[in-house]
Amino acid sequence: MQPYPVVPWRSPVVPRDPHEPHRVASPLGLFFDLIFVVAIASAGAQWHHALIEGHYNALLGYVMAFGAIWWAWLNYTWYSSAYDNDDVVFRVLSFVIMTGALMLAAGIPSLFAAASR
Repeated sequence: MQPYPVVPWRSPVVPRDPHEPHRVASPLGLFFDLIFVVAIASAGAQWHHALIEGHYNALLGYVMAFGAIWWAWLNYTWYSSAYDNDDVVFRVLSFVIMTGALMLAAGIPSLFAAASR
């Protein structure tokens, strides 16, 4: 008896049944959402600091950062909810996207610093 279920390396991409009962978010999906919350919070904090300092042109930087973060989140979320694919390749690529979102969040302070000059 195996203590954990075996996750296939690669499985065919098939659409989800929209009438599937008891569909819930996976822990990986929730962690993915949390990473993007951190990225949006970083952009919001930088916009807040810029507004406090009187840099009202920082709105453009916030809109650009939020748009990039939201676009990445939206595409992944659409794919993961439309297709029933939970193999190793999908999980690894999820972590790659999360790493990219964290790198984007780490670069947001530089974006606002350049815009406030």
